Amino acid sequence: MFELDYIMRILQNFFEDVAKIIHGKQRPNDEQQLEAFGDLYQNYLKNGRDEYYETSSERLIVSFNNDPDGIYKAEMLAILLYHDAFLQKDEAIRKVLLEKSLTLLRYLDAQSKVFSPERKKMIEAIELTV
Repeated sequence: MFELDYIMRILQNFFEDVAKIIHGKQRPNDEQQLEAFGDLYQNYLKNGRDEYYETSSERLIVSFNNDPDGIYKAEMLAILLYHDAFLQKDEAIRKVLLEKSLTLLRYLDAQSKVFSPERKKMIEAIELTV
């Protein structure tokens, strides 16, 4: 019970931090947002952005399946990759990140016991983009 409360609090803090970056009073430029999102990878997932950029979706899913908190980490990573993608100037990198985010979101949709209309919207938005 306490562990679930702790995880839910971490997720709440994560989503608040993402919202501050995207909708904060002093909206940062793309470079500042990329830097801020880079900090979130390290702060919440304990690895740098490059590790997730370079690891295939399939390997990430295997690692999340082997982690008791993997479903929550997968959700945070999918959201970070999604927002990172739209900050990329290189179209090829954007596409790779969106595809990776889409794979993770579909994994979450299949594995999670919680229905998320936001997740469904993100999946639809990526499918229209990719």
